[in-house]
Amino acid sequence: MLQRAGLALAVLLCLLGARNAANAIRQLSSDASFIEVQVQRLRVLEPALPEHAVAGFLTDLPKGSDQETWALYTTQYALAPRLVIPYPSSRRCDWVIGNFTQPVDLERIARENKLRLIRDYDGGVVLFRPW
Repeated sequence: MLQRAGLALAVLLCLLGARNAANAIRQLSSDASFIEVQVQRLRVLEPALPEHAVAGFLTDLPKGSDQETWALYTTQYALAPRLVIPYPSSRRCDWVIGNFTQPVDLERIARENKLRLIRDYDGGVVLFRPW
């Protein structure tokens, strides 16, 4: 009787582990497709940015948040081999990329960050140049 209870418990734990693994795989695959959406929307910048460009990064996401970090990483991934770094930075940037999630006042952002608006690609993707 004790052996059957132990076997039943082992089977139950295996089933729970399999369910958790399936959920993790489902989440990863949905994240992967979301990353691909971000990559596609950011690739519109490629023709405007030289391959060896150093570009600053601005977003409307909360500073220091996981969302801001994720947005920076997906922008870096989409635009590699270009170097994309947070803006402002101690390193000189010839370009600044805006990756916004909400409608924003681009003129205000440009003025506050001493930038010149080069092009609004719609969908929250914007290209600036420092003054």
